[in-house]
Amino acid sequence: VPVIAGFGLLGLLLLGAYFFTKKRLALVISTAALLVSVLAAPFCWALTPVMYVPNATLPYAGPELAGTGGGQTFQGTSSKTSETTSSSGLEQYLVKNYKEGSFLVVSQRSSDVAQFIIDTGLPCYAYGGFLGSDNSLTLDKLKEYVSEGKITYFLVSSEGGSGNSDIISYVEENATKVDASEYGGSSTSGGQTGGTLYVFQ
Repeated sequence: VPVIAGFGLLGLLLLGAYFFTKKRLALVISTAALLVSVLAAPFCWALTPVMYVPNATLPYAGPELAGTGGGQTFQGTSSKTSETTSSSGLEQYLVKNYKEGSFLVVSQRSSDVAQFIIDTGLPCYAYGGFLGSDNSLTLDKLKEYVSEGKITYFLVSSEGGSGNSDIISYVEENATKVDASEYGGSSTSGGQTGGTLYVFQ
């Protein structure tokens, strides 16, 4: 605000001086000052996602990030570090046990597997899509993929979704739960984002 007001006032004063003196220098400086005044706000606004932590799901720019994203950066460090460590351990575990021709892991939501794909380049299957509500996988298809060895590991996320609940029920009843301690997670919270890993043997 001080930059906008200060340069705006300076620009207007010099513009007024130009009309009386007709000195070109006053017009040039006035124009420059008014440009700084006009562009200061959008420049600062556009810079906020770089200065502060934006919302990863619904990214936006704005000065309110200074009070929300900035605070979350400090307050969430411990929990994020813990989650990252757990996710990293889970990723290493899955890569170590990966079978060629299969999915590295299957989960309902794309957010559960996106980082695995980025880090490893291996195929993962988020059958529920972004919100976990798509129905791209049927129970019969799941059984077929399991029998063919294409699906071995299945991550049941605590976030869930509104998709096919029969699939989750089938996994929980027919697959073996992997102890989270095997990949550095908590036996109570599971692995990535509180998910539970299952393996079809």
